[in-house]
Amino acid sequence: MHQSDRTLLRDLAKRYAAACTREVQQTRRDLWRRHNSLKPTPPLIYVRAFAWREMPESKCLCTDPFFRPYEDFFRRMLFVDTLDDDSIFEPWINVPAARRLPGGLWGLPLNWIASE
Repeated sequence: MHQSDRTLLRDLAKRYAAACTREVQQTRRDLWRRHNSLKPTPPLIYVRAFAWREMPESKCLCTDPFFRPYEDFFRRMLFVDTLDDDSIFEPWINVPAARRLPGGLWGLPLNWIASE
């Protein structure tokens, strides 16, 4: 991993973690829980559609293509945080169990032999 990629991702991850731990996140979790339990709540705002790829914030700077989806996730979530809607940010990211890249799984060539 390039040092510049590491520095960039750590900075984005720290900013995302800070957004996740704000007090308003627990308030929003409680509101959504009440809303989904069909209890009365104020109207909740959840912005789902925006032209992400057209925004300057969407430009990924990682040199390694393996890390670009994670960079994109952090950048997108930090942008959504600026909308100040009722989105909830969890203090983790989901990582797929397997990652397919050109040339095989995890970038390693796959040699598959069919059994008879």
